[in-house]
Amino acid sequence: MFAIIIKLVHILSVGSYFFGIFYVGQLFLNYKYTEKFTRAKKKILRRQYLFNIERTWNMLVVPSGLIMLVTGIIMFFFNKHLVKMQWFDLKLIFLCMLSTYHYWFLETIRHLKALQGYDFKITRIKLQQINEVGILLMLLLGCSVILKYTIMLHYGLIITGIIIIMILLVAVLKLLKKEK
Repeated sequence: MFAIIIKLVHILSVGSYFFGIFYVGQLFLNYKYTEKFTRAKKKILRRQYLFNIERTWNMLVVPSGLIMLVTGIIMFFFNKHLVKMQWFDLKLIFLCMLSTYHYWFLETIRHLKALQGYDFKITRIKLQQINEVGILLMLLLGCSVILKYTIMLHYGLIITGIIIIMILLVAVLKLLKKEK
């Protein structure tokens, strides 16, 4: 019974974590969109967006990420045989990518605080692509867990490659459309 409760808490914390990450990404975009406003309006909106970013990060993303990590480690100790399974290797690769993604968000928040209301140098297109990377990571992690017994590692890598190529194609098409 304890293992089921831990798994439930883990799943809920994963959902909360990704919701928070996507919301912070959207707030980054909103901050970027303020560049076309007047200086007074820009200052007010940017202060509010930064407040919302910090609050979401500190009250949703970090706590749910820590709960996700702790419950994941507890579940791992209940199922030590996972190390021998190929799908778990794939999941660990995606988790390493997720930790890099998380670190990028943390550094971007620190950078925004240091800007003190000045313009964000990252382009809008790059911010949108970064949000799409988060969606991709969520899908890849979900697929690696749900399809753990039906796909092997090489199938997972092929699927991952196809999804990454699709995202890159969408990004290139957006850039070409923007140049016109």
